[in-house]
This record gives sequence, structure tokens and C-alpha cells, in this order.
Amino acid sequence: MSTAEVTDLYMRTMQYSWDAYPYPSKTIEDLDMDKIERFANRINEKGRLRISGTPVEIISKMNLVKDGNPTNGAMLLFAKTPLMYDIHAGRLKTSDVILDDRIIRNTLYEAVEETMKYIMSHLKVSYKISSETVVQTTQRSEIFEYPLEALRELVLNSIIHRQYDNVGDIKIKIFDNRITIFNPGKLYGDLTIEDLKTDYYQSSARNKLVVEAFFLTGDIEKYGTGFHRVRNAISKYPSMKFKYREIQNGFLTELSYEETSTDNTVDNTVDKTNEEKILDAIRVNPGITQQKLVEITGLTRRGVEWNMQKLKVESVIRRVGGKKHGHWEILSD
Repeated sequence: MSTAEVTDLYMRTMQYSWDAYPYPSKTIEDLDMDKIERFANRINEKGRLRISGTPVEIISKMNLVKDGNPTNGAMLLFAKTPLMYDIHAGRLKTSDVILDDRIIRNTLYEAVEETMKYIMSHLKVSYKISSETVVQTTQRSEIFEYPLEALRELVLNSIIHRQYDNVGDIKIKIFDNRITIFNPGKLYGDLTIEDLKTDYYQSSARNKLVVEAFFLTGDIEKYGTGFHRVRNAISKYPSMKFKYREIQNGFLTELSYEETSTDNTVDNTVDKTNEEKILDAIRVNPGITQQKLVEITGLTRRGVEWNMQKLKVESVIRRVGGKKHGHWEILSD
């Protein structure tokens, strides 16, 4: 039995939760009061609990303060300076060829949104236009490469249930036809892989206060329905598969799919890749800077540079003039 497994067993036996312990050498002054107020507003908007008071009173009611000092959970959720529990996300062509990567370090609610934004920036988007739509309206519907509700559920699961006394990072790898998410910490309590295959498993919370917080804001349910919702979401994607397993000292989930052809006689889909986002931006503003492309596409500067270089090598674009006063020209238009 590993040290992490021994720690988990001890805490379950004593009915402790790691996030309920005081965080060493930190005080209330290390918490961001604005984040706590936004948290309280979200709770009240959801309506599962009515909560009021000063920021310190609010987190005290949530048991996120112990002996006048913030707990591990409070620091994870509301620290002014986010703790070093990183999410390492990247876009890969193969296991050895990394096209783009990013280290996300933030408090938990913000980390969820930042992670989803990064993942979405690397997804292909299709615009579905049916024959009926063409006749009746100019509207079109967006279809993401993966169901966003499934991805969000898996991101939430990894952030909320990770083992925070394990120094490893959450690792998200985005390949051409699959996404994997690894989080430190195996399944908690008596939960098994076989249980997760059913729609009626009973979940166990490693981080009880964090789970409570995300439940009250309406981001999760407490009833072990997360994987059920993932299965429901991918049911609309016929070729998509959902796999999960325990590996080493953690848990790995994977969404993957097979490429399928599109019937162009009735429904048409047009993929919106990162390259196309860049080309669209250049059409609007030929003098656009790389920093502006970073903001538009959600890629890192390295990711923008890689895509721009690829477009130049393929003779899709060229640079006219110098860096300061030049502009981009699209050769294919």
C-alpha cells in the first residue's frame, strides 16, 4: 500500500477530510474577499442554500475556517495567490510531438473556466446547416468536436476529486481524435471501476468541503451522477467512446471518436479549425499582431506561431513588409 493510500485510509477511518485541515502559515488576509462574495452570490442565485454575512462569516459557516485560520479548502477556493496545484494541458500530434501547451494555476472555480477555455480553443467546430434551415432562415447551429457538457463534467471531476496531498499535476492531452484527463489519486473509498459503469453508484468525497462548495453553486450533483451525464452527452455522438481506468497513483479518463463522412445532400458541416480562425482574423485586419491572435484563438503565443508557420510553409499566407509596418496577405483568396 502506497503512502497516499495509507493517508486516504487513515482519513476515512477518522472521518477527516484533507480540505478541512488548517493551511500552514496562512491567515484570513491571504484570502480574496471578492472571490468569497462572488461565491456567496452564486450560492444564493442557485437557491440550494441562503447565505449572508461578511466574507469571513460566510466561509466560517461553510467550515472553511478553523481556529481563525483558513483551511486547505479555503485556500484552494479563494487564495489571493493560487496554490501550486497545476493543470498541465496541451495539444499533441503524437505523444512526442507537442503543438501547444499551457500550465494553468488558479483557484478552483477560476481553474475550471480557464481549463475549459483552453480545451475549447483546440476543438474543431462544425456549423450545421440543414436543407430546411436554408429555406426558412439563415441561422446555423454550432457542433463542437466533443460535447462540452461531457468535457466540463470530466474537468470538474478531475479538479474536485484530485488528491491534493499528491504533488503531481492534472494532465490534459488533446490529440487529433481523443482527449485524456489524468488526475492524481485513485478512486476514493469503496468505489470501483465496475460501480462507475452503472447509473446508480454511490460516490465518496475525498475533499468534502470542496464538493459541498461546488454542489451549492450548482456546478455538480452529490449523487454519483457525473459519469451518467457524460454517457448521456456522448450518446448524440455515435462514434464516440468513453473509457476510464486507474493507473499508477491516479485516475485516467478518455473521450475518443472515429472520423465519419458527412452527407452533403441534406446536412453540411464546416469545420472551424485554429488555422481558419487565424485566417478569418487576418481577413478582418491584415495588420493583426500575434498577441491579438492569441486573444482571439485562445492559443498560447507558441501555438499561434506554430499555426502561422504552417500556413506560410503551405503557401496559404505571406508577410508583406516588416514586423512593425507590414501586413499579412492570404494567397488563397
